[in-house]
Amino acid sequence: MIVTILRWALAIGFIIVGIDKLRPSSIWPAFFEQLWLGEPLRYLTAAMQIAGGILLMRLRTHRIGLVVLGLTMVGAMGTWFIVLGDPSGAVTPAVMMGALVVVGFLGSWRSTTR
Repeated sequence: MIVTILRWALAIGFIIVGIDKLRPSSIWPAFFEQLWLGEPLRYLTAAMQIAGGILLMRLRTHRIGLVVLGLTMVGAMGTWFIVLGDPSGAVTPAVMMGALVVVGFLGSWRSTTR
């Protein structure tokens, strides 16, 4: 039950952030303009977060969602480190990546102990 709640909370959080990336009035358009791909990267990232969140909600597809969201967070951490040169900005994606690993580990452990 706890794993399901954590999984759903993460999924909803990623979906909300993904939808926010699509809003022109959010902080995201200005942020992505600093990067070399700008708008296309913003739309790709939003799509990955929304799709990953939806996949994470379903028990049958949650592992695919974990991979999609994990790759998104690795990309975010790399962007902060390499492109923007600000390692402190990588803290939030690193925490989210850690939460994904915990949910994946607990979900796998739970399924093998039945």
